[in-house]
Amino acid sequence: MVKIYLMRHGETADNVAKKHQSSSSSLNEKGLSQARSAAERLKELNISAIYSSPFLRTMQTARIIQEQHKHLNIKEVNDLRERYFGDFIGLTKTDILKIMPNVETEWEKQGMDWKAPGGGESMKELQSRTVKAFKHIADNHNEENIVIISAMAV
Repeated sequence: MVKIYLMRHGETADNVAKKHQSSSSSLNEKGLSQARSAAERLKELNISAIYSSPFLRTMQTARIIQEQHKHLNIKEVNDLRERYFGDFIGLTKTDILKIMPNVETEWEKQGMDWKAPGGGESMKELQSRTVKAFKHIADNHNEENIVIISAMAV
């Protein structure tokens, strides 16, 4: 059976500011330190593959882990990216409530089908694509240790 080490990227300035992030958010100093710490913990494992979302912060984390496993290439998987929040990217909850005061009511009413304006992604869509990605990755490994780095809070 495949053993998956699932990780979230290290901290970013947008995490600290509690903003919905874009794909270009990068790790801050604490995030780089967190990634180095994770790499240290993983270095003794016999890792067969490293998969990552294509986002900058996840790729930075993956590259730091890869330093301990130089023989491996990082495999970018678009479906590991975090939920797309459309017009809410770069905004805090306070910012969003100023623009759309009823957003929490709408979110509760629509549940898994709710999408942020501007082409946002629903939780159902997120779930569908990530489950498919994880299944595809797991099906391609047998009795191996693999690392998956994602931007999603897990």
